[in-house]
Amino acid sequence: MSTATLTNKTPEVRSKLFIQLNHIERQIREIRTLIKDENLYYEQVLAQITSSKGTLEEVSKLVVEEYFRNDILKHRDDAIALDEVLLLLDKIFDK
Repeated sequence: MSTATLTNKTPEVRSKLFIQLNHIERQIREIRTLIKDENLYYEQVLAQITSSKGTLEEVSKLVVEEYFRNDILKHRDDAIALDEVLLLLDKIFDK
Protein backbone atom coordinates (compact mmCIF):
# COMPACT_ATOMS: atom_id res chain seq x y z
CA MET A 1 0.00 0.00 0.00
CA SER A 2 1.31 3.46 -0.80
CA THR A 3 2.21 5.89 1.92
CA ALA A 4 0.00 8.89 1.31
CA THR A 5 0.11 12.25 3.00
CA LEU A 6 -2.57 14.78 3.79
CA THR A 7 -0.58 17.53 2.09
CA ASN A 8 -3.10 17.76 -0.76
CA LYS A 9 -6.02 18.53 1.51
CA THR A 10 -8.03 21.63 0.84
CA PRO A 11 -8.38 24.44 3.40
CA GLU A 12 -12.00 23.30 3.85
CA VAL A 13 -10.92 19.76 4.78
CA ARG A 14 -8.20 21.08 7.07
CA SER A 15 -10.75 23.32 8.79
CA LYS A 16 -13.19 20.43 9.25
CA LEU A 17 -10.44 18.26 10.72
CA PHE A 18 -9.37 20.93 13.20
CA ILE A 19 -12.96 21.66 14.23
CA GLN A 20 -13.53 17.97 14.94
CA LEU A 21 -10.21 17.58 16.76
CA ASN A 22 -10.93 20.63 18.93
CA HIS A 23 -14.32 19.11 19.73
CA ILE A 24 -12.61 15.87 20.79
CA GLU A 25 -10.22 17.82 23.05
CA ARG A 26 -13.17 19.50 24.77
CA GLN A 27 -14.89 16.15 25.23
CA ILE A 28 -11.77 14.61 26.77
CA ARG A 29 -11.44 17.56 29.16
CA GLU A 30 -15.09 17.05 30.13
CA ILE A 31 -14.43 13.36 30.82
CA ARG A 32 -11.46 14.30 33.03
CA THR A 33 -13.60 16.81 34.91
CA LEU A 34 -16.35 14.25 35.43
CA ILE A 35 -13.89 11.68 36.75
CA LYS A 36 -12.23 14.19 39.12
CA ASP A 37 -15.60 15.14 40.59
CA GLU A 38 -16.40 13.54 43.94
CA ASN A 39 -19.88 12.62 42.71
CA LEU A 40 -18.91 10.43 39.80
CA TYR A 41 -21.86 9.60 37.56
CA TYR A 42 -20.94 6.68 35.35
CA GLU A 43 -23.72 7.39 32.88
CA GLN A 44 -22.32 10.87 32.18
CA VAL A 45 -18.80 9.54 31.71
CA LEU A 46 -19.99 6.79 29.38
CA ALA A 47 -22.09 9.27 27.40
CA GLN A 48 -19.05 11.54 26.93
CA ILE A 49 -16.87 8.59 25.90
CA THR A 50 -19.48 7.51 23.35
CA SER A 51 -19.70 11.04 22.00
CA SER A 52 -15.90 11.24 21.73
CA LYS A 53 -15.78 7.96 19.85
CA GLY A 54 -18.39 9.27 17.43
CA THR A 55 -16.37 12.40 16.80
CA LEU A 56 -13.20 10.35 16.27
CA GLU A 57 -15.07 8.25 13.73
CA GLU A 58 -16.05 11.46 11.89
CA VAL A 59 -12.37 12.46 11.74
CA SER A 60 -11.47 8.98 10.46
CA LYS A 61 -14.16 9.25 7.81
CA LEU A 62 -12.83 12.62 6.61
CA VAL A 63 -9.28 11.29 6.41
CA VAL A 64 -10.34 8.13 4.55
CA GLU A 65 -12.48 10.14 2.11
CA GLU A 66 -9.57 12.44 1.35
CA TYR A 67 -7.23 9.50 0.97
CA PHE A 68 -9.57 7.83 -1.51
CA ARG A 69 -10.25 11.05 -3.39
CA ASN A 70 -6.69 12.35 -3.62
CA ASP A 71 -4.33 9.42 -3.42
CA ILE A 72 -6.00 6.27 -4.61
CA LEU A 73 -8.63 7.04 -7.20
CA LYS A 74 -6.78 9.85 -8.98
CA HIS A 75 -3.45 8.06 -9.29
CA ARG A 76 -4.26 4.41 -9.79
CA ASP A 77 -6.04 2.30 -12.35
CA ASP A 78 -9.29 0.65 -11.24
CA ALA A 79 -7.83 -2.75 -10.33
CA ILE A 80 -5.09 -1.29 -8.17
CA ALA A 81 -7.52 1.18 -6.61
CA LEU A 82 -9.86 -1.65 -5.65
CA ASP A 83 -7.00 -3.59 -4.06
CA GLU A 84 -5.92 -0.47 -2.13
CA VAL A 85 -9.48 0.10 -0.88
CA LEU A 86 -9.86 -3.51 0.24
CA LEU A 87 -6.54 -3.45 2.10
CA LEU A 88 -7.44 -0.20 3.80
CA LEU A 89 -10.86 -1.48 4.82
CA ASP A 90 -9.22 -4.59 6.29
CA LYS A 91 -6.97 -2.36 8.40
CA ILE A 92 -9.86 -0.16 9.51
CA PHE A 93 -12.10 -3.02 10.54
CA ASP A 94 -9.40 -5.37 11.82
CA LYS A 95 -10.06 -6.23 15.41
